[in-house]
Amino acid sequence: MANEPQGTSLPQQPPRRYHELDSLRGCMMMLGVALHAAVAYMQTPLGELWGYQDAQSLGGLDVFVAFVHTFRMPVFFALAGFFAALLYRRRGVRRMLRNRAQRVLGPLVIGWFVLFPLTVGGFAFAQSGGTADAVPAAVRYVTSLEVLAQLQLLHLWFLSDLLIYYAVALVICGLVGLLLPVTRRRLSAGISWLLQRWYAPIVLAVPTVLTLAPMQSGLLETPGTFNRPIATLAAHGVFFGFGWLLYHQRALLPTLAVRGWGWTLGGCVLFPVHALAVVRLGEQPSGVAHVVAIASLAVMAWLFVFGLTGLCLRYFAQPSPLRRYLADASYWFYLVHLPLVAWGSGLLGTQSWGAGIKYLTLLSGVVAVCWVTYDFAVRSTPIGVFLNGRRYPRGLPLPPYVPSHNPDTPAVPSPEFAHRPEVRPATPAADGRSTNV
Repeated sequence: MANEPQGTSLPQQPPRRYHELDSLRGCMMMLGVALHAAVAYMQTPLGELWGYQDAQSLGGLDVFVAFVHTFRMPVFFALAGFFAALLYRRRGVRRMLRNRAQRVLGPLVIGWFVLFPLTVGGFAFAQSGGTADAVPAAVRYVTSLEVLAQLQLLHLWFLSDLLIYYAVALVICGLVGLLLPVTRRRLSAGISWLLQRWYAPIVLAVPTVLTLAPMQSGLLETPGTFNRPIATLAAHGVFFGFGWLLYHQRALLPTLAVRGWGWTLGGCVLFPVHALAVVRLGEQPSGVAHVVAIASLAVMAWLFVFGLTGLCLRYFAQPSPLRRYLADASYWFYLVHLPLVAWGSGLLGTQSWGAGIKYLTLLSGVVAVCWVTYDFAVRSTPIGVFLNGRRYPRGLPLPPYVPSHNPDTPAVPSPEFAHRPEVRPATPAADGRSTNV
């Protein structure tokens, strides 16, 4: 076999981008928009946890909110842990911290100073009647000392918790590095063994039950206060830690795809058990109802973490420009949606429509405003660099053009690629973009 010419080297394979997990993370953020738009129209008011309750309500939205709440944040934090470990491995501590400061700490600080007054003003507007006369009342409330008693992180609490998890993870990594190599290998082998078992979600539910025990409502409590509850941090921290460990066992990801449907359906079957236990707990508190509520919630959350991850690995493995666009947009959608929900629910409060019509109208309007602002003011601007790490071309990507089999029909390039240079499939750097984490 001839030797390779001197001075040449094999092309480096670009780092893999986990398109399927990107899509799942974006979906969880988008579900947050749909969930928050529904709260004002629930039959069971959330009281002080939500700033406005409409006169119209729909029981189906209670079920929707309760169902999504059981798995949305556990799945999100598991994915956050996975991508944090990816950053740590690929970039090292210093570059990871710089990246997280830009993409998490910056949006938390800047976003809060902009979004808090807009959100509480929107809820004050809704409570004051949702008419033009309510606008001055909302302004007076936001500029009064009374608003100081309502200071909270709102929906940005998850960014604050992520910063805590990053710090804890780096400390634990330093401590693990002090262990003997044989001990680290045994720990890795144990985790690998567990991930390959169908009952892994049930085993992992045990520590989650312990973290849920202080939550007397039987629900996964997610308050938006500045003083972060230890129970909430511990509950979500278990999922974050799992995601971090999963990255180091990423070769086993295909095994999750095999059982994705079974785990997901198992979570759906458990939901009525959890819902009935929570209802019973609200009517007549008892130790049995509380144990059933948190145990079913813990198992269900892990079933969805494994199941939804497996389904995305199975069906979304191939990159999609449209899914990539939505995944990139989801961060902006989630950051800015809450003031739009507050003001929009106030405007709709003056209408006599049914709760279902109001909800769909509110959700459609919020999504439309988020999409227009993202596409025109964020995606290809410095704000997009701040949130997503780089600028992207504007516009929803369309599927590539498939030429007709009719030889008389001229081939017309797809609008998505019409303005771009020719892309050669053999180019190794075609997927070498910066990882959006």
